Amino acid sequence: MPPEWSYEAAFVRNLGLIGKAEQQRIREARVAIVGAGGMGSAHAITLARLGVGRFTLADPDVYEVQNFNRQVSATLASLGQNKAEATAAALRQINPEAEVQVIPARVSGENAAAFFEGADVVFDGLDVFAARARRLLFHAAQARGVPVVSAGPIGFGAVWFVWAPGAMPFDRFFGIGDGQGEAEQVLRFLAGIAGQGPQLKYMQTHRVDAETGAAPSVGLAVQIAAGAAAAEFVKFFLGRGARRPLPWLFHFDPYAHHFKRYRRVLGGRDPLFRLRLWVLKRLLPGVRERVEVRTGGG
Repeated sequence: MPPEWSYEAAFVRNLGLIGKAEQQRIREARVAIVGAGGMGSAHAITLARLGVGRFTLADPDVYEVQNFNRQVSATLASLGQNKAEATAAALRQINPEAEVQVIPARVSGENAAAFFEGADVVFDGLDVFAARARRLLFHAAQARGVPVVSAGPIGFGAVWFVWAPGAMPFDRFFGIGDGQGEAEQVLRFLAGIAGQGPQLKYMQTHRVDAETGAAPSVGLAVQIAAGAAAAEFVKFFLGRGARRPLPWLFHFDPYAHHFKRYRRVLGGRDPLFRLRLWVLKRLLPGVRERVEVRTGGG
């Protein structure tokens, strides 16, 4: 460790927004991040600069050139490296004292216990099309009573929400159930987070490719989402400020000068949600067929 580095010196500028005792609590916190790509790596780096001292990172994928526009740990040096391992190396350059556990695999029933062990807050960095994996994550977190922060880029902005003990369950908010195929679950998740908003006026939706998981995205939106998610971590972990878990959802788009918060008490049973789902299915006509081919779902 460099002799001039110390935790106190590295994060002294946090003080005034975060109290001394709160900073020590953040130092001792463990966050578990599923996915270390666009959102996951941004979450890790943002939280490391906040002073979080312990991490669990899970991702089976490696960095490729097409990740460079938005994934903060994607560099020439990390090409071909496992995303979780490369992100762990990057955050250790910020905090050499950080304790980092890397799981270079998908979170599943086999490794869920290791992923959640000691976690104070979980961050959802999954691909938007990973419907079954996301549902598994929320079910496991709800069973353990561990808050989950989910944020992602939408157009030039971001959308985010939090599940915490006592909040509306993930399935109810998005109208997702056991009898639905993966494609239907993907569409319902998309309708919940992106079924309305200014991005529908300027985004070329035909570029959304469910077969590859590719969709229009920019790094600035990822950074906005990571910042919003870290702010929610501060509130829910430290127990301060206005805490609005599901059925609250938030959307900020600086390109359109748009900010709105939604409180959907009926969740997936809301008539407006059903209308958004109907519209989305017509905006993205290929999603159902492509997701079902990609996953084998029905």
